[in-house]
Amino acid sequence: MDRKIEFTVDGIVQGESGLPRIIGRCCEDTIRVGDFFESIYNYRFSTDADGREITAHVDPAATHLRVVRIHTYGQFLDFLSPGMTAALDLDLEGAGVELVRPGLVLGGEPVAANGQPQPADAKSTSAT
Repeated sequence: MDRKIEFTVDGIVQGESGLPRIIGRCCEDTIRVGDFFESIYNYRFSTDADGREITAHVDPAATHLRVVRIHTYGQFLDFLSPGMTAALDLDLEGAGVELVRPGLVLGGEPVAANGQPQPADAKSTSAT
């Protein structure tokens, strides 16, 4: 089963660790410590001739940002479930952090520590 992670960006602050802390909401599938966001984009919403909603990515840009820590509800977690709000610390070693701004969406495929796609039932690769 293919999984797709998305995180809507509401704000950006400097985290205690010195890494950028991205504030927002988890969409689609569970986000885990160690996952990578490979793109950033906006959505365009429209409807087709039958009235069904159609979404399209607008102006996608490549990124390579790893989730280092997830801070939510006053604690650090190894994963974030869809619909939950949180602050994500992202790894500065990746490219594209300068593109992150409120209103955009970070998207990617869950990736395990060994670089292989992470199955839907995988446990966190975090050691935090």
